[in-house]
Amino acid sequence: MNDNQKKPNQQKKKANLLNGKKLLFLESIGDRKTPRDVMLKNLIRVLEKNGFKIKNKK
Repeated sequence: MNDNQKKPNQQKKKANLLNGKKLLFLESIGDRKTPRDVMLKNLIRVLEKNGFKIKNKK
């Protein structure tokens, strides 16, 4: 089976991988212009939304 004959399921798996590792969340927490403190708040919010418990929030 060559690249042109890949099943759609295989292409979908490839979309959820980054450098061979599976992505946990697809939400964006910021870009290169976002200040660090805002990015930290966004990250904490996304993690809590997905079930993580954060102890030392600032």
